[in-house]
Amino acid sequence: MNRLATVPSIGSSQAARPAFARLRRTAIGRALIASAVIHTLLLVFVPGFRNALPSLPLPERLDVLLVPRAEQPPAPAPEPKIQPRPQPIPQPQVQRKIEPREPPVLRRIEPREPPVARPPEVVEPAQRPPEQRVITAAPEATSPGAARVEAARSVEPAPMPEVFKPVAPVVEVPSDGMIAAYGSGFKAAVDKNRRYPRIAQARGWQGTATVLVKVLPGGRLGEVSVIGSSGFDVLDDTAREMVKTAQLPVMPEALRHHGFEMRLPVAFRLL
Repeated sequence: MNRLATVPSIGSSQAARPAFARLRRTAIGRALIASAVIHTLLLVFVPGFRNALPSLPLPERLDVLLVPRAEQPPAPAPEPKIQPRPQPIPQPQVQRKIEPREPPVLRRIEPREPPVARPPEVVEPAQRPPEQRVITAAPEATSPGAARVEAARSVEPAPMPEVFKPVAPVVEVPSDGMIAAYGSGFKAAVDKNRRYPRIAQARGWQGTATVLVKVLPGGRLGEVSVIGSSGFDVLDDTAREMVKTAQLPVMPEALRHHGFEMRLPVAFRLL
C-alpha cells in the first residue's frame, strides 16, 4: 500500500511515463504467469476440474485399406465363324437302259473288176527284102563247102511265138445276207465294248452316234468316222473309240477278197 502511495501521478510529470509503461508490462506478464500456475495446480490437484472443461468432439476414425488393383484378364479372342460346309450334291443314280439292238445299215460295194493286163506289143520283125539269088554258071562238079553255103541262104526265118492274153481269176461275189450276218456280229462286238463317259452321266447327256466303218479286203479295219452326231462331242468320240477297239469277228472266206462299208448306230441312254 505504501508503494502505491509513493507512485507519482501521471499528470504531475512527463518524465514518469516511461517508468509507468515498464511497470504495466511487468504486471501483465506476472498476471499471466500466475494464471498459468493456478490452472496447472487445479488440473493436478482438483479431479472434477478436468471434467468441467468442455470436451471438443473427436473426429470419427476412418480406416483406409489400400487394395492393389486387380489385373483385368485380357478380352477373349472372338471365336472364328465356322462356315457351313456345302452339302455335296447327290449324283443321280444312272441306270443303263438296255435297248434293242438296231440292225446295222450295210451298203454293198460292187467288186471292182481287176484291170486287164495289156498284152505286150509284138514287134514284128522288119521284112527283109527278098533275097536275090545270083545264079552263076559253075562247073558241073561243085565243092562240098559251096553246097553248104547255098543251103544256108535258102533257109526261111522261124516264126515268132503267139502271145496269149491273161485270163482274170473268177472271184466269188458275196451275197447281201453274208454281209448282213457279218455286220450283226460286228455290232455285237461293239456293244460288248460299250462304255459311258462319266461326265456325260453326271450331266445327263444322251444321244445316238452313227459310225461309218470301212472294211478293207483281207478283213483289215479301214477308216472309222462319225457321220451322224449325237449332239455331244464326248459321246461321238467314245463311239468312234468303241468301234476301233472292238474285237472283230472272224470274217468268212468269201468276204476276205472284198471291201465293204458298214453303218453302225451307237446309242447312249440313261434310265
